[in-house]
Amino acid sequence: MWLAAVGREHIDETIDPELTIERALETYLKKGYSREWINQRLQAIQVRKELTDEWDGRGVQKGLEYAILTDEISKAWSGMTTRQYKNFKGLKKENLRDNMSTLELVLNMLAEATTTELAKAHDTQGLYENQKVAVDSFLMLLRILKIKIVHNLHIIWRDDCYCSHHQGKTR
Repeated sequence: MWLAAVGREHIDETIDPELTIERALETYLKKGYSREWINQRLQAIQVRKELTDEWDGRGVQKGLEYAILTDEISKAWSGMTTRQYKNFKGLKKENLRDNMSTLELVLNMLAEATTTELAKAHDTQGLYENQKVAVDSFLMLLRILKIKIVHNLHIIWRDDCYCSHHQGKTR
């Protein structure tokens, strides 16, 4: 009976993939995750899927090569490989991403999304070229954000130094 029910769920989810998302949402809620975290996690799953689709189209092999690139991305934003990060969190078989905070999910998502965009922009092929992009992606993102923040602060300081809502008022 149980096996038939599981089989039926799988068939239903194949017909309507949204059911898979709803089931994942219910599972995370039952585990005690907040809706904010769940939304970030589901978004992170989509970003990861876009990245792996990109790697597939660029000649990266599933398995070891994915693991190498994932480690590079993880090191870029956290300073640790995925194994080191799992050990740091005391995880054995549990999914690392399911044990990340909202902030960790967002940082990982930014690194993966940036890697995807850079792979497209540089038309990378194979492990080596994609590894270079994976290493550089988060560092490039940080440089871009720093430039943007410094640029905005400069404008704010020059034009709106004492204005909390930045509506063109000067000192």
